[in-house]
Amino acid sequence: MEIGEPVQNLRYHVIGGPFSVAVERRDEEAPMIRGELVDISASGVRLATTQPLRFGEDFVLHMESADLGLGTSITSCVQWIRPGRSEEGWLLGCTFEGELQPKILDELVERAILERRVSDRRDVSIMVDAEWERQSAVE
Repeated sequence: MEIGEPVQNLRYHVIGGPFSVAVERRDEEAPMIRGELVDISASGVRLATTQPLRFGEDFVLHMESADLGLGTSITSCVQWIRPGRSEEGWLLGCTFEGELQPKILDELVERAILERRVSDRRDVSIMVDAEWERQSAVE
């Protein structure tokens, strides 16, 4: 990997901000489901919802922040489902049809909604021994 080359499928952790997520199911009779973004990458998302979707179900994911003037929608597909942390909640792993534009992720990082790091930074001190060998110039 070259310096400055983008990391493929870098996952971003959601740290806050006024950001809403809604799931629009293909079934026109089904109501819109509100969700919470857990983490996101260019190719997919992990959502927390109060209602499960079906494995393999296609839907449109709407993400927006009226306060920040940001918004996008992208067709997605459920890849896995598991019970969430609360008794009535669900976690969904979903892939995007195509990729989310990098500028959207960059904007969310700049606006402090997403963070590339999940763990806290900590000071680290490491002892290192180094040995150099001098090469003489041959003329």
